[in-house]
Order: sequence, then C-alpha cells, then structure tokens
Amino acid sequence: MRSSTLVVGLWLSLFVVGDVHAYLDPGAGSIVLQAIIAAIAGGFIVMRTYWSKVKQLFTRRKALGVAGVDPQPRDRASS
Repeated sequence: MRSSTLVVGLWLSLFVVGDVHAYLDPGAGSIVLQAIIAAIAGGFIVMRTYWSKVKQLFTRRKALGVAGVDPQPRDRASS
C-alpha cells in the first residue's frame, strides 16, 4: 500500500506541474553535450579495462584434464 502511494505521488509530482518560468542559456546546452561526451568516453574506458573479462564470457577455454591439469604439458626448455 505504501509503495503504491509513493508511485502515485511521484507520478503526480512529475506530470501535474504548472507553468515554470525558467531560462536555459546556451551554456546549459554545452554542459549537457559535455556530459554526454564524458559518458561515452567513460564507457569506452570501462570496456577497455574489462575487455578480457568480457572476452572470456564468449570464448571457450581449452579443455583441462581430470585433475584440472593440462593433458599435454608444454616443455619450458624448448620455448
């Protein structure tokens, strides 16, 4: 009951508004544009940081042996 009252109250406060006399200067538009560009750049940084984890979700790993050991161990002396 309480949550439905909150939802109705928020709905009314958002959509039942009288005249608002506000002025948005050109600087406000540039701030919005700057925020959008920053969000996109931040998304690229996060993707670059976590790319290996995202890549692991979609690639298969090499099958391991019974005890979780590589069935064909590599000789370290030859590499």
